[in-house]
Amino acid sequence: DQMRAEERTQVSFNGRQKDWLCPSHPDNHALERDSMMEVLQNYDIDGLHFDYLRYPSPDYCYCDGCRTRFEDETGNTVTSWPADVRPGGPLEAEFLPWRRAQITELVEAVYNSAKAHDPEVRISAAVIGDYSVAYGSNGQDWVDWIDRGIVDHLHPMDTTPYHDRVRELVAEQLAYADGRIPIYPGI
Repeated sequence: DQMRAEERTQVSFNGRQKDWLCPSHPDNHALERDSMMEVLQNYDIDGLHFDYLRYPSPDYCYCDGCRTRFEDETGNTVTSWPADVRPGGPLEAEFLPWRRAQITELVEAVYNSAKAHDPEVRISAAVIGDYSVAYGSNGQDWVDWIDRGIVDHLHPMDTTPYHDRVRELVAEQLAYADGRIPIYPGI
């Protein structure tokens, strides 16, 4: 209730609130980073693992804060929110990378803070197994995370009842990683 009142939760394109923190809200970013660092600083652990580090679907987040931060950070003016940034809207091509950057910035902030504290700590994340879905629908650009070197290993969620699809997904994931980091598929 407090997070909703502070407009820190996600809102769908049609105004439905969801009890997920809005990734673009600076207080949420700080909370996530600081919570993970608190664990690292106060407990003898080997790693930090992200889960639910994504938007729940392409229907989120279209809160008023996202509009303001998107406009401020990109210099774009939105005349019809959220239609302008939704599929087919005139600002869709600018909004989607901005949306992904909200997630990537958190991964990078945790990675850099954690490694500064303990260079041996491992940073990992559960990610949507199908990269095109993760990238397009959920704001997870985990290939970019590999490219930037801000994760030590990934755990793609390859939840499908089809054996051939699991093989296909794992082959794609290994190709994206290209031996740079371990991939531990969740099936």
